[in-house]
Amino acid sequence: MLCSNCGYNNPVTVKFCKNCDMDLQHGSNDTVRAVDTDELVHAGFWVRFLAAFLDVLVVGACVILLIFAIAALIAYSGRESILQHELFQPFFYGVIIFLVVSYTILMESSDDSATLGKRWMNLKVLDTGGNQLSLLRAMARFIFRLFALAIFAAGFLIQPFTRRKQALHDLLAGTIVIRTDTSRKISIMATLLVLFMALMVPVLAISSTAGLPFVQRHILKVQMNHGIRTGKEAALAVARFYHNNGRVPAALSDAGVKIRRSPHVAGIDINQQNGEITVTFSATVRKGISSKHLIFTPTLAADQSISWKCHSADIEMQYLADTCK
Repeated sequence: MLCSNCGYNNPVTVKFCKNCDMDLQHGSNDTVRAVDTDELVHAGFWVRFLAAFLDVLVVGACVILLIFAIAALIAYSGRESILQHELFQPFFYGVIIFLVVSYTILMESSDDSATLGKRWMNLKVLDTGGNQLSLLRAMARFIFRLFALAIFAAGFLIQPFTRRKQALHDLLAGTIVIRTDTSRKISIMATLLVLFMALMVPVLAISSTAGLPFVQRHILKVQMNHGIRTGKEAALAVARFYHNNGRVPAALSDAGVKIRRSPHVAGIDINQQNGEITVTFSATVRKGISSKHLIFTPTLAADQSISWKCHSADIEMQYLADTCK
């Protein structure tokens, strides 16, 4: 599109001249200039496929981050039972669907008129008049895309054979996909980016697969540390009570202190005969320590100082922290 002010030849999709910043869509009499859609370069099948592939990687990365975030929250809250709740799976998949729908609709109706994948491939989604999509039209396009998928993706396969390279959902929604830069240099760079991201897929798959046991071990470690911390706080309270009263308290409430009990801990018991403290984990923690016990055994030194040894009679060594082995 030639600028009437400076004569600079701009791409047909820009609103303002890249040379003098003049509004290209409005003449001196403030009438809107129509976009010549015949000048638009419509995107072919493979470039759109590569853009969609990049979008899948973007959304997939967000989903992986979401899974790890949920795992971390569950680990620190100690509420693994939420995973068994009948509403958890519908809620989780609902969040993913909302993420995908919002990502597509909001970005295609934005000023850039493209998702990240389309931007990397220099594509834009416009209406058939060459204008930015409204939110409603972008939503309709997404719904029609689901319909195109439902008929065994046949709606996508017709795209190369239509006059303006429109897939079924484009025809139904009244949209087109254009290329904003057709230079070979940009296409090569975009293709290399796609190839790089494609090579990263097995890496991400392996990382996510290996990451699940890592997350599980991390959850157990956090829960174990909470139990140890609770036991140490109880030991400190018992030692203080013993020094002040010359005897072991029957319960922590007798020591006059309130222990901040972790949600991973079901109970704290004190043996009045030897001062031994038993911390019982709740049934909702990881299987390796569920309903099992940490024992804190005191030793009275000659100077009346008390040291504590952490150990367990029913927790396997692989699950115990180094301080309790």
